[in-house]
Amino acid sequence: KQWYQAEYGQTIWNDLCSAQAARIAAGSVLELATKVAMGELKNAFAGAPTRPHAERSEAKVGCYFNNVAIAAKYLTSQKLSNRVLIVDWDLEHGNGLQQAFYNDPNVLVINIHRYDNGTFFPRTGHPTCEGAGEGKGFNINIPFSGSAQAEYGDPEYLAAFRCVIKPVAEQFCPDIVLIAAGYNAMSGHDSYNVTAECFAFMTQELGRLAEGRIMIALEGGYNLVSLSQACEMCIRSLLGEQITHLPAKSLKCAPNTFAVKAIEECITIHRKYYQFAPYLNHISLSVYDAVKRDQEEVDTITALASLSMQHPNNFNQAAANNGPALLQNRSV
Repeated sequence: KQWYQAEYGQTIWNDLCSAQAARIAAGSVLELATKVAMGELKNAFAGAPTRPHAERSEAKVGCYFNNVAIAAKYLTSQKLSNRVLIVDWDLEHGNGLQQAFYNDPNVLVINIHRYDNGTFFPRTGHPTCEGAGEGKGFNINIPFSGSAQAEYGDPEYLAAFRCVIKPVAEQFCPDIVLIAAGYNAMSGHDSYNVTAECFAFMTQELGRLAEGRIMIALEGGYNLVSLSQACEMCIRSLLGEQITHLPAKSLKCAPNTFAVKAIEECITIHRKYYQFAPYLNHISLSVYDAVKRDQEEVDTITALASLSMQHPNNFNQAAANNGPALLQNRSV
């Protein structure tokens, strides 16, 4: 064996099989992404493990090729896709994906990851890293900190998805969606407790974009029980099974204050590129309360619309009856 020391850990290269295994993994992602983009497949799940840390000139932590980056570069260079959305929900920041497309307006990269104020591997993914040149606004980081003081799980991920990932993705209007699907934010890993149902729900929602052209590339995840659960649930979502049952705690608990701060900071940085207005008052709410507030707002708009459509005589009569009371309560 030959050993290469990456910046934050050992990358092991075996002369007998590493090259072939890495090429097979990269090739499988590339082929599936191409078939989805060309319409030969509706969607796909690439089970050959990959990681988002490999950079242009350096292997890192067992990552020899950045498979999702290779696929996205190929699709845009061959004009198979004009706009590629990459969502990386691996616990660790996808530094290689960020580097690969930092100046590219044709590929939108959204990372949601553990950051802990820059102390968590790979210590990249600050929210101000928004892209450069023509790629400004096409690199979005949602870095979560405070994991030693607060629990992270579905409420935090669903808030980020509801308020940032989904609205930005819809405005970007991608031709294809590539998910760098690390499942090491699940229980049994590094203190996060995102459920398989949450990942499947996000898959389901992202599958509504790009006319359903979506490919998932398996990345991190080392607890075989949680990993198999997540893979199964996301594949079921790709097959069209509706994810209707998230755990009650996931729906009723509000995101922790650290996550709310991270989402607010992300929105502040990117609001010059995207519209977030409908979601600004929802960040700190649970899914249940956010849906409730949405319904209340819809009911209010419906009532006002109904009032404006009343017959003029009826409207004038109502104003005459209620006018004195309204004037009495009116502030000068």
